[in-house]
Amino acid sequence: MQPVNKLLSFFVTAIIILGVISLFLPTEVHVERSMVINAPAWLTYEQVNNLKNWEKWSPWKQADPEIRLDYQGPAAGNGAQYSWKSRRRVLGTGKLTIADTEPNKRIVTEMYFVHKGRGIATHTFEETPEGTLVTWAVDSKLGHNPVKKYAGLFWGSLIGPDFERGLSNLKIVAEESEKSRRSQSYNQK
Repeated sequence: MQPVNKLLSFFVTAIIILGVISLFLPTEVHVERSMVINAPAWLTYEQVNNLKNWEKWSPWKQADPEIRLDYQGPAAGNGAQYSWKSRRRVLGTGKLTIADTEPNKRIVTEMYFVHKGRGIATHTFEETPEGTLVTWAVDSKLGHNPVKKYAGLFWGSLIGPDFERGLSNLKIVAEESEKSRRSQSYNQK
């Protein structure tokens, strides 16, 4: 019985230590990625503001081409929303709603993940000499649940690559759209 008691004592001690450490972990998480896109802010903004455009650049559509998207409300702007359902466990099921917009500057979305909670994502668009600096950020409250707080330590490495893929895809779509727009404008002259 001695080895069993030692093992049990070890696990209880480890759980207590992890619980105490979790008291000092952040209760909120913030992840962001940025990329310069060689297209005007208004054009890049429209790619994000119209949720149906997300099918062209979303990293999650790329990860699961079979993902089911159902659109509700207006096509773009405040109140536009879609719900998703994926057979891939990592994508799961949820709903995204455009909660606030500042034309050509900022789009705030609320995300609800079934069984995972809520998050607020923000896309900002800043004109620079090199193009439009697009920043995609997410903020989520983890509360005081120790498991969620420990998981929050890994959000950057889990979500960051998705944001980078999404921004790279958005760059391709927006820059191709800008080239096409310029070409049409040139041909009409």
